[in-house]
Amino acid sequence: MKSRLSLSIIASAALALCFALTAAPSLAVVQNTTLTVTVTKNATANISLSGAAFTWSNVQDNTNQFLASDGGNITVTGKLITKIGSGSGSIAIAAPTNITGTGGGTLPITALSITCAGAANGGQTFATAQTALVASSSTNCATYGANYNTAINFTLGMFLDDRTIPADSYPATAFTVVATAT
Repeated sequence: MKSRLSLSIIASAALALCFALTAAPSLAVVQNTTLTVTVTKNATANISLSGAAFTWSNVQDNTNQFLASDGGNITVTGKLITKIGSGSGSIAIAAPTNITGTGGGTLPITALSITCAGAANGGQTFATAQTALVASSSTNCATYGANYNTAINFTLGMFLDDRTIPADSYPATAFTVVATAT
């Protein structure tokens, strides 16, 4: 009997406490305020080259349409990010005009061609192998579609068509590797 009475008193006390808590005014205050978050991520093009020169130091014949440079390919690495929807990008070689040799010979820029190769990422397309350069213009090496956001890592090779150029010494001439992204 005693335990029944104790349970009854405990139950009554718990019930009274519940009524008191629901009847008492709440001390918590809730207020909602709008929070906004804005992020702007811009199109980006950053590249590095593993080398800065292509050299043919001792061409001795006139039979090669695609003679590789002495040092072989260079590696292009970096980051290219294009906008979603309508973005695009490219890595191109800007060539000067024809190169005049020290003895007066002419090396036409079209005697030089490029090959860009590697494991293409989704949205990345390489130009056709041995694409001839164009004087005073840019020749695309790789192009990128909208929403491209992957690291770049491929090789760039340059080739010389030695079949028709006159024997001469052609000085180092500046070409530019141009990376663009929109």
